Amino acid sequence: MILELWLVVSAALGAFLTKLVEWIFNKKSQKEDTRAKVIQNEISLADAYKKQLDDLEVRYEKKFVEIVTMYDRKVRVLEDEITLLNRKVKMLKSDNTELRKRIKENES
Repeated sequence: MILELWLVVSAALGAFLTKLVEWIFNKKSQKEDTRAKVIQNEISLADAYKKQLDDLEVRYEKKFVEIVTMYDRKVRVLEDEITLLNRKVKMLKSDNTELRKRIKENES
């Protein structure tokens, strides 16, 4: 019975020591793997940012042209509106002058 107990304890102790030695040697490897993964993630993140920045100039140029075109159209619309309002003012002045003449004729 003591021999059986000794065999069980020695087997458990052997398994524990085996796992302990395995953990000690794998600890360094796990740190290196983790570090390599962190570095790889940083590299891929930097590549993603670089890709976005490379595209940034093209996107800004496109947006600038779009805004300039939009403002040019707005200027044309406002100029047309000014022209229309000037014509309306002339027409109303003419109508006003004609109505004043009629009032003078009716008064006389």
